[in-house]
Amino acid sequence: LKRSVGVPTMDRSSAKLPTGQARGADDFTRALHLKYSSPNEGQTGGLDFTRSFSGSTKGSGKVRSRKRLSNELERQPRSLTESWPSPYSKLPGIKPTPSYNAPSLSKNQNKLRGYRRAKGDALLMEKLVFARGLDAFDHTADVAQSQPPKKSIPEFPSTMMSEQKKRMMTYEELRSRVAAAPIVPIQRESLDAILDKVPDSCRASREQRTLVKNLFQEIKLQFNNSMRKTAVDAIVREPTQIELANSSLKLCWDSSIIFKYAPEEEIGDIRSRFNEARNHVKKNLFTLNPSMQKILDLCFRNFHDFVLIDLSNLRSLGAVSRELLKTDVVDRLERAESRLMTTWFPDVIDLVMKDPTSTRYKPDQLHRFFNCVSALLSNQLKDLLRRTVERWTSLFLAENYDLLPLLKVETVLDEEEGMQFFPRKHMVLELAAGIVDEICSKMTAVQTISSWMDGSPGAMQFVDVKLPPSFVEYSKRILRETIEEKFVVAEQYLHDTFEAKFNYLVEGNASTVVERFLEENHEFDRKLKEVKKYRETVETIRWMDAIYTIPLLQIDNGNIKRGLAETAKTLANQILTRITDECQAENIAICNEYEEIERVCLIKATTTEELMEQLSFVENARSIGSLQLKDRIKNVTKQVFTLMDIHLFPAEFVQLVSVAVTWPARVVPIFEKHDEIVDKVRRVREDTLTKTREDLLVELAKLRIKATELRDCGDMDQMTTYVNEIRSIQKRLTEARENIAFVQKEEALFKTTVENYGDVEEIQTMVEPYHRLFSVVSRWQRAERKWQDGSFFDLNPEAITAEVQEYWAELFKINKFFNQQQKREQIEMRKKEGLKKKSPSDLGGKPEDQMPAISVCNRIIGDMKVFKEYIPLITTLRTPGIAQRHWDEMSAVTGRDITPDIGSTLRKMLKFELMPLLDQFETISAAAAKEHSLEKTMHAMMAEWKDVCLTLVPYRDTEAKILSSLDEIQLLMEDQIIKTQTMRGSPYIKPFFSEIKEWEATLLNMQDTLDEVVKLQSQWLYLYPIFCSPDIKDQMSEESSQFETVNENWLKVTNYFEQDPHVLVATAMPDSSAILAETNLCLEKILKGLNVYLEKKRKIFPRFFFLSNDEMLEILSETRDPTRVQKHLKKCFEGISRLAFNPDLSIAGMVSAEDEKVMFEKPLEIMDATGAVERWLLTVQQVMLETMRDKIKSAKNCYRNTDRLKWVLDWPAQVVLCVSQMIWTSEVHRVFREVPGSGSSLSELHEACSTQVNQMVALIRSDLDPSARCTISSLVTIDVHNRDIVRELAEKGVTSHSDFIWLAQLRYYYEDQRILIRLISSTVNYGYEYLGNTPRLVITPLTDRCYRTLIGAFTLHLGGAPEGPAGTGKTETTKDLAKAIAFQCVVFNCSDGLDYLAMGKFFKGLASSGCWACFDEFNRIEIEVLSVVAQQMLCIQKALRSGVAFFDFEGARLEIKSSCFVAITMNPSYQGRSDLPDNLKILFRTVAMMMPDYVLIGEISLYSAGFLEARSLAVKVVMTYRLCSEQLSSQPHYDYGMRALKAVLVAAGNSKLNFPNHPEDVLVLRAVRDVNLPKFLADDVPLFEGIVNDLFPGIQALEAGYYQDLFAALDTVCERRELVPTESFRQKVSQVYEMLLVRHGLMLVGEAYSGKTCVVQSLAEVLGLLAEQGLMDEMPVVYSIVNPKAVSLAQLYGSFDSQSQESGYYEQSKWQEGVVGRTFREYSQMEGRCRRWILFDGPIDPVWIENLNTVLDDNRKLCLMNGETVTMAGGMTAMFETQSLSEASPATVSRCG
Repeated sequence: LKRSVGVPTMDRSSAKLPTGQARGADDFTRALHLKYSSPNEGQTGGLDFTRSFSGSTKGSGKVRSRKRLSNELERQPRSLTESWPSPYSKLPGIKPTPSYNAPSLSKNQNKLRGYRRAKGDALLMEKLVFARGLDAFDHTADVAQSQPPKKSIPEFPSTMMSEQKKRMMTYEELRSRVAAAPIVPIQRESLDAILDKVPDSCRASREQRTLVKNLFQEIKLQFNNSMRKTAVDAIVREPTQIELANSSLKLCWDSSIIFKYAPEEEIGDIRSRFNEARNHVKKNLFTLNPSMQKILDLCFRNFHDFVLIDLSNLRSLGAVSRELLKTDVVDRLERAESRLMTTWFPDVIDLVMKDPTSTRYKPDQLHRFFNCVSALLSNQLKDLLRRTVERWTSLFLAENYDLLPLLKVETVLDEEEGMQFFPRKHMVLELAAGIVDEICSKMTAVQTISSWMDGSPGAMQFVDVKLPPSFVEYSKRILRETIEEKFVVAEQYLHDTFEAKFNYLVEGNASTVVERFLEENHEFDRKLKEVKKYRETVETIRWMDAIYTIPLLQIDNGNIKRGLAETAKTLANQILTRITDECQAENIAICNEYEEIERVCLIKATTTEELMEQLSFVENARSIGSLQLKDRIKNVTKQVFTLMDIHLFPAEFVQLVSVAVTWPARVVPIFEKHDEIVDKVRRVREDTLTKTREDLLVELAKLRIKATELRDCGDMDQMTTYVNEIRSIQKRLTEARENIAFVQKEEALFKTTVENYGDVEEIQTMVEPYHRLFSVVSRWQRAERKWQDGSFFDLNPEAITAEVQEYWAELFKINKFFNQQQKREQIEMRKKEGLKKKSPSDLGGKPEDQMPAISVCNRIIGDMKVFKEYIPLITTLRTPGIAQRHWDEMSAVTGRDITPDIGSTLRKMLKFELMPLLDQFETISAAAAKEHSLEKTMHAMMAEWKDVCLTLVPYRDTEAKILSSLDEIQLLMEDQIIKTQTMRGSPYIKPFFSEIKEWEATLLNMQDTLDEVVKLQSQWLYLYPIFCSPDIKDQMSEESSQFETVNENWLKVTNYFEQDPHVLVATAMPDSSAILAETNLCLEKILKGLNVYLEKKRKIFPRFFFLSNDEMLEILSETRDPTRVQKHLKKCFEGISRLAFNPDLSIAGMVSAEDEKVMFEKPLEIMDATGAVERWLLTVQQVMLETMRDKIKSAKNCYRNTDRLKWVLDWPAQVVLCVSQMIWTSEVHRVFREVPGSGSSLSELHEACSTQVNQMVALIRSDLDPSARCTISSLVTIDVHNRDIVRELAEKGVTSHSDFIWLAQLRYYYEDQRILIRLISSTVNYGYEYLGNTPRLVITPLTDRCYRTLIGAFTLHLGGAPEGPAGTGKTETTKDLAKAIAFQCVVFNCSDGLDYLAMGKFFKGLASSGCWACFDEFNRIEIEVLSVVAQQMLCIQKALRSGVAFFDFEGARLEIKSSCFVAITMNPSYQGRSDLPDNLKILFRTVAMMMPDYVLIGEISLYSAGFLEARSLAVKVVMTYRLCSEQLSSQPHYDYGMRALKAVLVAAGNSKLNFPNHPEDVLVLRAVRDVNLPKFLADDVPLFEGIVNDLFPGIQALEAGYYQDLFAALDTVCERRELVPTESFRQKVSQVYEMLLVRHGLMLVGEAYSGKTCVVQSLAEVLGLLAEQGLMDEMPVVYSIVNPKAVSLAQLYGSFDSQSQESGYYEQSKWQEGVVGRTFREYSQMEGRCRRWILFDGPIDPVWIENLNTVLDDNRKLCLMNGETVTMAGGMTAMFETQSLSEASPATVSRCG
């Protein structure tokens, strides 16, 4: 064991190995093995290094010198080193550089020569190092020789040393020698090969590079250990092999010690085994075959400086196109390949065939020999391809750019992408990479020697020439990097030269700008200037360089220059065309005006009006018109002369200009001719006027005489003649008025005196009274004759009474008029006669002195008085309904038969002297009238049903039909039933009592039948889609067969109805009672079975408890289409909006409402669960939990090795927040562990947290997608809170993890592959529920206190009860805590309509699914229901405390999960709230929620929005609200709470996104104004302005410049709606729009007629118009208007009928849908991109609006009393129009904008 393990070395003069030969681990082992074990090869024996190191006295006693060691190395045969060639030995060597001066070399040749020199230098350096090693060896030997010899180890008796000690000494000696022995380290090429297999993405960061370095150190260590082990094994395992190889070697150690434990037979067989191995090597090692060396020499001669293609000479050809370069490369590669296949490969075959040694090989040896040759060819060809690829890639290095081919690239104009290069960058990349692929695809047709010798075409095998993928990828990466670098330069050139200057010409805006410019009607000079600008642009483009060259690319700008110049020229021509068109239009207009002047001047007027209009027109044309036309001609002529220099006009245009210029001279003769025509017409019209005036005066004199003669008309028999005479006079008066109008108009036109002609009105006044009198008298006479002598049956008492009264009143007025006229005439006559005044009684005169008209009036009035006395009798005898029985009674009274017949008249009836018996007749008549009214009503009701039919419509695509439009029928039926029952109680119904009784029975039967049919139809419609599903049929076979019976009965009923749809006939269906009774019995059984079926499904998948029965049945009836479940997923999984399905309907992952995608580890196959939706949903739930668990674990592992800024964007938001919390918790604990008793590390941690916050804030200010922005915002919220906690710990000197301040924080731990959340003494398991990417709540001290209370209650299996006023965060804190621990939290808005059944359904779902629930406004539930709820809660809490897996609840056996938790929120200050019963109070832990820290909330929210000055801005916003609450007036709609603050923060965040570079205080000021100004009264606005000016001094709010499109669209809409867009109206529209952006609930408060509805409707049309125009990224609007006070609360939100409440909660057919529920559901399921508004127009009071609390807050969902929740979709808004908010609660006001 004293012999050292040495390494054969080489002297500097003996380095004769082939260049590049490796000395690897295997080379060393085999060389050592052969050296010491092969005496037949001529070795002189092994080297004895013992004396050199041990200084042993055995031998000559001298240490061998360096010379002796070198001589021994030189004596080693060459075959010893050549027998194990390195992998590089097959490559040709580098020829020595000749001593003479070589001719000048190319750049590639210089590079190759440099490479070979580097290799030579490396070899020389190796020799130098080895020589220094020999020097060190000599020095060591000299030192060892100069020292005194060591004493030999004494021979101890065997009894003094135990066997164990000997073994240990031997082991220690061996270990020390092996450790000191030199070894060959691992080669760098091997490490590079390993590194090439590592992807770039795994060694990009500093941490990854450090990891790679550490792994390489480990590899080197393991390699060294393996080398030492190999050396030990070579010596120790077979020691006799050394002895046999060198019998003269004298071992200086006892070999028996080493081989003492080896079997004797193994030691004895070593020699034979060695000889066997040597013979095997001789037979099977073909690398030493002479043919191999010849082939290698042949390859060297052919390949040493050969490449398949050299493209460096293409540069001399200039720029080439992509296609030409590609074609040239392919052609040259094919020619090179062909040359090798026709010259080199045949030579190789010839060498193999002529090899004399090959004849000695057996067939199997010959096959292996051929394989060896093929392997050599493979290596040589691979090296050839590698050199060719390297030659190609070397051209892309910076030092070879002058040899790089120039690729011709054109700049082109793309319609969609603007200015681009062609070929594109990706095409050039494909070309360069394609050349590499083309090179690699060559020489693949070289057959292996065995295949060539075989000669069979079907079994051809080819030499492997495939280059390593890492090398190919590396080469392509070099090409890609260079090409991308050059394209960056080219693109920058393109941008600087063309895009920056002329991009406006290709973006499509230039044409729009020109069109807008032309629409603005600029002056001629301004347009001409614009033309010159574009023409100058054309010249600038033409003088630009056509060719631009950079390495690799020659850019041809000809195409883009032509395109840009053509575009600019087109724009200039467009303006020129408009100018020319305007000039032409102006010339045409001038000519048209002159032509119009000519036409008017030459017209011969036929009327005076035409003459005057002609004179006025011509006068204006001669004066002002001519001057204006001349100026216009002058301007047009000037413009034409200017344009002639730059534009060529057509001949027609020039001719038109010349015509316009000559018009002023040609119009003068026309004016002169006009004067002659006018003079002639004037004389004719004046003569006509004179004659007409004279005729008119004569006619008026005649009419006055006629009117005077009417005074003497008084003959009663001549009334008709009088009337006709008066009509003649009135007709002549009308004609006289027309003539007067004509004369007066003519007089006015001729400007003469206009006469009055007042005689006409005077004559009219004289005639009018007589016309009235004679008309009335004439009509009375005709009417009296008709009544007296006409048929008695034609008398109508009502009409007679009205007509007589009309005549009476008219005659009384006429009589009064004539009496007054007579008195006036008598007074005038006596005045003229000079008589003294008499008394008024004497003025009437004697009857013979009266006017004939007065006598006529008095006579007719007397006749009327007589006739009016008969009217009561007429009314009595002609009462409708008098039958024969009534005439008999009246005849009995008179004693004679007075029954009228066909010849009876009133005159005849009056002769019976019936007036004294009138009272008795009236009694009989009144009874007849009432009987007639009842009979008439009854027959009218019967007749009303004559044409009433049932409407049957087909149901979907089935044969069945259903009834529709039954509302009107039911209303009519109910109304008639009431009328009929009222008529039955009348004493006058006796004559037809049996008839009315039968009609009542018909109506009641109709009602019963229709009610049953409607009930049956509603149940049938409810159940039919359910039992159409094959899956439900299979699972509910009994109920399915029962439904078949129901379906048959329903078809029987509808078929009968269809035969005769008249209601009276259809409802009289025979056996209808039996059919309906049987059907209803089946329905009861079916509904009971359906409830059991649904309950079973809910127990399997408990989250179905949160769905209504309708939603569940829709899912279960469509089990063959899993995608139908998508719209209901949100109610089952809070964070999952939809599932990502693969084409095979497997589930790839889950997608949140924010479009965050979380992929599963492997697709979830669900087709096996077809028909069992609840089972694959249960699987989805489990996979969701597992996926989140795996994501969190993976993210945690990657956190330390990835930059945090990149890490937060690589993982889902929930994973990021959870892992960040765990990391933060571990960092704090690390500080506590590392530095006990010191706060300095906490300060350092605080600085690190601050740095993280600043980094996140900087990241959120960058360009992020919405999902990533939400993630960063939530992370900033949490990070800021963590930073503040660390600061508090440092300030208070906390040094232990058991300190209460630290324990009071929400802490995350990762223990035993699970996440634990600890708070105080409570520990909660993380729920792993995926909750999407939603914002997180800002954590304040109030939030922490609520957390502690709720977590404590959760741990103790109690409920939580946050109480406090509106806007303090009760519900949101509960939800956020559920998010923090990853549990689903179901929020439900309680109302007074909730009952214990609805609450029981919720509790079942919560207990079975393990979810959390938050019942908002819990104390709105009635006290009776709360008592039952207390028992339900107690049952659940007892089960939780007992730790059972199942429990009994409401008669059902349910699974219970310990994670379920119930929280309730209450606002005790509101009216109408119930106090919780004591047995319910003790089940909850109460926490008071009062005043949150507004400043802290504002600060963190602004931080999360990207604001840097968040603290100061938050203070200003909060101070603004505080001052407003103190200084402004108190109004019901003013709110300065948390929700108002949040609206400002949201608006500020939106402004930050739109204007990221604006000052932050300006954005916040803008948000404060926009959110608050709309709600302030006019008196409060100045105060508010003063407050914000004091808090934001010298800052001007950002103007809403981006509302220009909005206002433009508003103007269009107002014009369409005929509205005036006043400034206040525009302001209100913009304010409502701004509020829509930050609130989903808003109120319009104002008096009636203040424009609230117009604002909303106009804004809806404006947004629709913007959407059509593609502006402001807006959407069309759909809206519905609901009057909440027009219907009851049950009709508004829906309700159960009493029967359903008694029979069970789950009978959903009994649920009556409400207006709001139906509208919300319709809008939430509406597809397409649009805004959806629900407008509540009516007074607001808590009775109905409190049910919308969860709609208006951040939950955004409507909670109905049947347990259904309808989530508001994106774009939905709840609006309210009201006059006042005086009755609204603060909670409602704070929820709306």
